[in-house]
Amino acid sequence: MANPADVVTGETIASEWGNQIRDQTVQPFASVAARTASIPSPTEGMVSYLLDADALDVYTGSAWVPFVASNELDGATDATSVALTTSPADAATVSLTIPAGWGSWKCAAYATGTYSGTGVNLSHNIRIDGTDGPVLGINTTVAANGPFAIAWRRTGMTTTGSRSIVLRASESGANASYTNVHLYARAVRTS
Repeated sequence: MANPADVVTGETIASEWGNQIRDQTVQPFASVAARTASIPSPTEGMVSYLLDADALDVYTGSAWVPFVASNELDGATDATSVALTTSPADAATVSLTIPAGWGSWKCAAYATGTYSGTGVNLSHNIRIDGTDGPVLGINTTVAANGPFAIAWRRTGMTTTGSRSIVLRASESGANASYTNVHLYARAVRTS
């Protein structure tokens, strides 16, 4: 789309000029419904800001998708105390929304924290987008208040939308817990 001509003082602005300017700016809307009512036939490349969701979207030619200024996404969560059970359970979860335009992506995640209590056969792993990483375990009695750290990465993912990165843990006697857990994840677009 060519840049519009300059407007000079006293000139009446034609609708074509105004529409061209509108199509090249970020337009704020109260909601998706307000945007749909205002722009029933968007054109590829339009950008809008949704006030109710604090979201910046771009129209791809077929759908409005979240605008991502970079090829990386970060997420983190903290949990103060998580009781461990005998079966592997989610101890902390981070959700990343992978944009529709990402052909493929990779993700790295790590978790740190402290286990407390007296546990036996403590084990944990990180699950990225539904696939479990290696299970790390301590097959003896774990003393109270010990630190833990675990990391894993996965490549070649193509599913977009909301994706989960999860720290999973268990302990055979259900006598221990995690405290001060921090789970961090970074997704990077690869194509």
